[in-house]
Amino acid sequence: LMLALSLLPEKSRLHITGQLQSAPYVEMTKDALAQFGVSGDMLGGQTFISPRELTVEGDWSNGAFFLAARALGNEITVTNLNENSVQGDRAVTRCIRELQSGKATISAADIPDLVPILSIVAAANHGAVFTDIQRLRLKESDRVASVIAILENLGGYARATQCTLEVFPSQFIGGTVDSCNDHRIAMSAAIAATICKQPVTILGAQAVNKSCPQFWAEYRRLGGNYEQYLR
Repeated sequence: LMLALSLLPEKSRLHITGQLQSAPYVEMTKDALAQFGVSGDMLGGQTFISPRELTVEGDWSNGAFFLAARALGNEITVTNLNENSVQGDRAVTRCIRELQSGKATISAADIPDLVPILSIVAAANHGAVFTDIQRLRLKESDRVASVIAILENLGGYARATQCTLEVFPSQFIGGTVDSCNDHRIAMSAAIAATICKQPVTILGAQAVNKSCPQFWAEYRRLGGNYEQYLR
């Protein structure tokens, strides 16, 4: 809406009813508009000016999976991530530190996309409580249910209330995970597989194509092993 309204000749105003969710995405949009000389605080009635050349910064959301893999003991170096980015998911580095230090309480309000992979890190460490999880139920899958299913199918345990998701310390064994056609569930299961004692089967593994179509190629390049079966 911000991008569309900015193209109109007259000014518009957006009204948020209720609590703003995933607020960093608003800041990311304002940052993108600013690069074209447009203020995100005054939608419409402005002129876009091409910066002629742009360098798109690295994606913290996809980088989070490989940062988590490193936190789980894999020798991986992740580059091209801007520590000063307005992307909300840059919080992954802070969250991982907290999860490694002890049982953490983490609000999912601004980082709902990180909860699946952070749940894997939490289970492999001291556990965690994720609060403000309501929006997770409205993603590509019900991520509260699908995260619990990942953990339980691989040998872990988690439970949820309406507003919280509690992940308990676990020893991952292996098993079968349904991606629920959710790219972040598929990628989280793949990272969890790196510390499982037995193989992991991911149903609907092609769901990664939504945000990271090169994920499986990168997974293999980094030393991961997998076999693909087409139905």
